[in-house]
Amino acid sequence: MGTLNLSSNGSIENLSTLTVDNQLHYPCIAWARCSSSAFYAEEGFSAFTDNGTGDYSLTLDNAVADTNAAVATNFRVNSTGAQQWSSASINLSDTSTVGVAARQIDNDAPSFAVADMDPIHVAVFR
Repeated sequence: MGTLNLSSNGSIENLSTLTVDNQLHYPCIAWARCSSSAFYAEEGFSAFTDNGTGDYSLTLDNAVADTNAAVATNFRVNSTGAQQWSSASINLSDTSTVGVAARQIDNDAPSFAVADMDPIHVAVFR
């Protein structure tokens, strides 16, 4: 099990797992809120790359041991009347890169097109 270290600003560093009341918890090792071209805010990522429309890569500050980390992202409703929303699929493509693929879904059209998404939220748990 990792060690709980509190820094002067109260953040938790170098924690691999935490047990509270006999429940095992895995920390968020990186999170970001970004546009389709740059970070708005982030912790645990060192770079954001726009690979083209709806295709992004985020580089972790520190590589993870393997690709078994859990990654999460968001989707959003763009217009309820027009039945349009954005969706993003996400994966840990290697031990230091999170890949994001964004789509615009239009239920009326119907279409499922590659599209830029703003904002994008990403979290990595390990």
